Amino acid sequence: MNYKLANFSLSFFLSRSLFSLLGLSLLIQLDSSMAIVDIVIGTIFGILFLKTLPTLPQMMQQILGFLLALVGTILFAFTLHLSISKDTSMVILLAIILVATFYFSKSRHEQIGYFAGSLFLVTLILTVITWIGLIPNIHIEFLSGFQTDSILFGSILYFLMSTLPLLLLKKEERNITAYVSASLLHLITTLFVFFTLGMTLSSFYPLPNFVMLSEIEYLEVIRRIDSFLFFPDLCAGVILLTYSYHTVRGVMQTSNYPKTQV
Repeated sequence: MNYKLANFSLSFFLSRSLFSLLGLSLLIQLDSSMAIVDIVIGTIFGILFLKTLPTLPQMMQQILGFLLALVGTILFAFTLHLSISKDTSMVILLAIILVATFYFSKSRHEQIGYFAGSLFLVTLILTVITWIGLIPNIHIEFLSGFQTDSILFGSILYFLMSTLPLLLLKKEERNITAYVSASLLHLITTLFVFFTLGMTLSSFYPLPNFVMLSEIEYLEVIRRIDSFLFFPDLCAGVILLTYSYHTVRGVMQTSNYPKTQV
């Protein structure tokens, strides 16, 4: 696999991870009517931030990796419970992927990226299937009632969710194009949530980006396909957990190397 695709995919999944794991729900709860604007403003902040901030020191990387691993584990477990806890096949599939990514994390950064690249291709296919299925359920009138009370807080929240995982990477490894692509996907996902569920109703669900999948008409034909369409979001969580573990482990190994005396 091409190294550029691997690096792109890793940045893409890391940027998506917290948003996919209940992040959209938090954003809608805070500022439902302006969530779309929050994503746009937060993305602009993120681009400037990622381009200017240098690579974090190893100690800060380790602390951030530990915190993201802790938060990511909690959010991933809760998201898993809300989405596919009763779907045995999906649970087994995710378990295999989780074990595989942890195995790759014992080696090099590039190999995790290559694995993320394979998942990225699956994500593209399932995302297109999801969008096609949701188009008949679009209700333009649901997108109404804008308010600007919490736009600053919402923008900051999205900025933090989308950029913090990318700080685990070195500055030269942060793919800005992947970051913008992930934000564009978040924007389209939020629009579909509002168009299918409505602004008010979407704020009542802890996982609206999963609930909207039940609106797709052909889901009634194939049982539990909504879990498979939600697979890309869960993959983002798996990549976050794996790379956080990889970062903490790598920094600890580096700090334990004996220093050579001159």
